[in-house]
Amino acid sequence: MSFPTRIAEYLQRDFSNRSQPCCLLIDANLKLVEDWGDHRHFGFSGLEAGSDMRAAAPFLIGMSLDIPQFLPMVTLSTGATCHIHLVPNGDQCYIVLLDASEEFA
Repeated sequence: MSFPTRIAEYLQRDFSNRSQPCCLLIDANLKLVEDWGDHRHFGFSGLEAGSDMRAAAPFLIGMSLDIPQFLPMVTLSTGATCHIHLVPNGDQCYIVLLDASEEFA
C-alpha cells in the first residue's frame, strides 16, 4: 500500500505521538544491547547496555525469542499499559513498546 508522501509523513508523526514507541534490543541472555526512544516513558529507569532485562521486564522470562510475537494491552510492573512486539533478529530480539494507555482508558 502506498500513500502520498504528505499523508505517510502525517500518519507516521501521528502514530509516533500517540504511541511513544520505544525499541529495546536484547541478546539471548536477556541483556540490553541497545535502545531507541524514551524508555522512561514506560517506567524503565537506569537501563544501559548490559542491563539484565529480567528485572525490568519480567514478561520476558520464559518467552520464546525466536519467533515474532505480539502481546496486546500489557500492564507493566511500572504501571504503564502498552502493546509489546517481539521481533527476532538472529540471536537477538527487538522489543517494541507502544503506549496503549489511551486505548486502555
